[in-house]
Amino acid sequence: HFMLDATAIPNLRVSLVSYTGPQRLIQTELKPEHIQAREDGFSDVYIPIKSFKDFEHVNWSAMQEVRFKVLKDAQFEIGNFELIEFRGNPEKPTRWKGI
Repeated sequence: HFMLDATAIPNLRVSLVSYTGPQRLIQTELKPEHIQAREDGFSDVYIPIKSFKDFEHVNWSAMQEVRFKVLKDAQFEIGNFELIEFRGNPEKPTRWKGI
């Protein structure tokens, strides 16, 4: 989960890097379904780990980095990163169970 301040959705690739194990890197691209607009003009971004291809092959005890790659020029700010427990469908990250 992180906050985004942008006029348009930036073209970003998010990668999680583990230092050991058979699968050391998993990645996904930011999609509109990851973003939830807020009343203050910012957006909350939720990217469930289970939505990453091959997430089950990663050694999570050796997870060391989260990387962002800007794939196309864009003006934006991101911040307030935190790991949160997600109890929803990885294909619909802004829809929470029970809501």
